[in-house]
Amino acid sequence: MRMRVVVVDDDDIQRRGMAEYLADRPEIVIVGALEHGEALGWDLEWDNVDVAVVDAADPGQSGDQFPGVAVADHIRRRRAPHETMVIIVTGHFFDDAVRRRMREAGADYFFHRAELRKRDALYEAVLWSSRDTSQLWNARR
Repeated sequence: MRMRVVVVDDDDIQRRGMAEYLADRPEIVIVGALEHGEALGWDLEWDNVDVAVVDAADPGQSGDQFPGVAVADHIRRRRAPHETMVIIVTGHFFDDAVRRRMREAGADYFFHRAELRKRDALYEAVLWSSRDTSQLWNARR
C-alpha cells in the first residue's frame, strides 16, 4: 500500500522540495502540496490523506504567524489520529508556547526543521520506519 501524503508550507521552495523528495519513494504518493490557506479549504479531500507534513510558522504573515496550528486543528476535526498522522515541522521547536498549541491542535509528531533536512530522515518520519521514537515528540502523551 502506498502512503498518501500532503505537504503544507507557505514557503514555495520548502513545500515543493519536500514534496518532490517524498515523491521519489515508490511507497509514497503526494496527493497535495499546499499553502496553509489552501489546506484550510480542504474538507473531504483529507479523507484521502494518510500523513500531513505541516510547517508550523509563516513569519511573513500578518496576524497569527503560526498558521500550522489552524491546519492541524482543521485536520483533526475531520480525521482521527489513526486515520491521518499530522507531522509538524518548524524552526520553533524549543518554543514551549508553539509546542503547547500544536499539542492542543492534535498534532502527532513535532520535528525541528533541521532534523528533516536529510532525505532519509524525512522518509523515516513519514513512513514510520525504524526511527527511534524516543526522539519524536508525541503530542498524544
